[in-house]
Amino acid sequence: MTSVDHPFGLTRNGGRLILLRTRRMTPVLVAVALLASCGGGSRQQRSEAAVRALFARVAQEAAVGRFDRVCSELMAPALVRLDRLVGGDCPHDLAEAWREGVQLSRVSATTRIVIRGRAASAFDGDTPDQAVQLHTGTWVLADFPRNARHAQSNEACRVAAEIQPPTAPPDSRFDFRRELGCN
Repeated sequence: MTSVDHPFGLTRNGGRLILLRTRRMTPVLVAVALLASCGGGSRQQRSEAAVRALFARVAQEAAVGRFDRVCSELMAPALVRLDRLVGGDCPHDLAEAWREGVQLSRVSATTRIVIRGRAASAFDGDTPDQAVQLHTGTWVLADFPRNARHAQSNEACRVAAEIQPPTAPPDSRFDFRRELGCN
C-alpha cells in the first residue's frame, strides 16, 4: 500500500484518511477538543474555551514563524497600533519575544482562565497573559506574551494610560484603554 503525504498532516493509506500525530498539530487538536467539548456549556465555559483556543493558535502560528499572522489576526488591533505608536514592529517584536521564551506556549486544558467582562487572564506563569474580546465576539491578545523582558501583566494598559490618561476627557480619538479592555 502506498502512502501519500498531505500538507495538513493527513495521509491517505488504504483508502482511509489518518491524522498523523505531529507536534505542530497538538495545539490545534487541543483547541478543537476544548471547543467541541463545551458546545452545550455555559457562556463562561465557552469563553474560557475560546481563550484557550486563542492561546493554542498563537503558539501554533508562532512555532512555525508566522508572527505576521499573529499580529494581523490574533492580536487586538489596538495593541498592534500601540506597538507601532511607540516605534515597534509587531512581527519583529513578537519574534524576538518568542526567541526569548514565552509563557503562553504552556497554556493547557488545566490552565486557570479568569474572565471579567471582555477581558481574560490566563494564569500560565508568574504573571498572567491577557486577552480581550472584540465587539465581533472574537478573542484576541491584549498584551504581548509574557517572558523575562515583558514580565509585567497589563503592560499595554499601562502604556495606554500614559498616552491617554484615565482622567482625560473622552473625545473622538481612538481609545486604547477601552479597546484593550483596561480597567
